[in-house]
Amino acid sequence: LLAHSAIHGVMAGYTGFVSGLINGTYAYIPVNQVAAAQHFVNVNDHKWAWMRSVTNQPDFSRIANSGKKD
Repeated sequence: LLAHSAIHGVMAGYTGFVSGLINGTYAYIPVNQVAAAQHFVNVNDHKWAWMRSVTNQPDFSRIANSGKKD
């Protein structure tokens, strides 16, 4: 359904938007509003560890930290 919403927006001539679910309703959201929002993920949180486990994502933070110079 999300892809259908995006296609309908494109066919209507809209540009510079993303489709998103807001309160159970699909909406067109301007890209500049999405880019302006700043949300930070706590990589030490158990929810983040659970998401990585479920999606089989590696822990890239160990790789990034191993390349640091003192």
